[in-house]
Amino acid sequence: MTMEPTARRDARLETGAAPLAPSAADPARAAPARERACRSIVTGLLLAATLVGVPGSGAAQPDAGSGAVEAGRHAWPAEYGSLVPLTVRGHSFRIPERHIRYRPPSRAPQDGFVLRFRLSDFAAPTRGTADEFHWDFVAGRAVQVMFAGYLDPDDTTTLKRIRGRIWLLYGHESFDVFGPPAEDSFGLRPPLEPPSKPSAFDILLGELPTGEPVLVECFRPDPFGTGQRCRYITDWRGVPIRISTILPLRADWRDMVQATLRFFDRLAQ
Repeated sequence: MTMEPTARRDARLETGAAPLAPSAADPARAAPARERACRSIVTGLLLAATLVGVPGSGAAQPDAGSGAVEAGRHAWPAEYGSLVPLTVRGHSFRIPERHIRYRPPSRAPQDGFVLRFRLSDFAAPTRGTADEFHWDFVAGRAVQVMFAGYLDPDDTTTLKRIRGRIWLLYGHESFDVFGPPAEDSFGLRPPLEPPSKPSAFDILLGELPTGEPVLVECFRPDPFGTGQRCRYITDWRGVPIRISTILPLRADWRDMVQATLRFFDRLAQ
């Protein structure tokens, strides 16, 4: 290795001049230094390309608001559509658009929304599965759910709705109208006597393992042969939800209600 003569180096230090750079003092060391500099420049360019999303770089992805990316992040298939943000009664959701049957207009964001899903896997009806989903709904394998909207203005809880229904049918709010759980109503409490006022539906009362009440409203068959259909009302985090089917009273009503509550847990942010 060639060293700078000691006398010349000492003279430069005495006069205040900067020491020679290694590349200038020793040509043999210049090549590795240049290689390191080039590698630093290339690394910097690659990093910049990653940050700004230059085409061809690994970070060049679709916008985070696109349906495919959002659905992937929330484990929803891309064919369910982009995620729709909705905030109702203080609860925020991001719901795949194919699940939504009705959404509130922008002028009335607290009106609630209506959606449909299949009970077994939370599937949404898509263009490719519309016919299959229709028959799932007819057979009770899929349900329609209303969150908050279209309920009476004072229905802030399911308990208030139960009292309101008892008052409507019996003229008072006593829960004594319900008898004990019965086998022929799958563990629901049927009324002890017919309602004192004409009504198109019967009511029954149930309870989830968590203690949450469930009000069941079953419409009587009409002369046109529509048949009986029932709906199930309970609370999700303090807000009433109404699960509608076109079937008579079902034995698996608890499983259906609990599946719906899990579905809303998944939709919530």
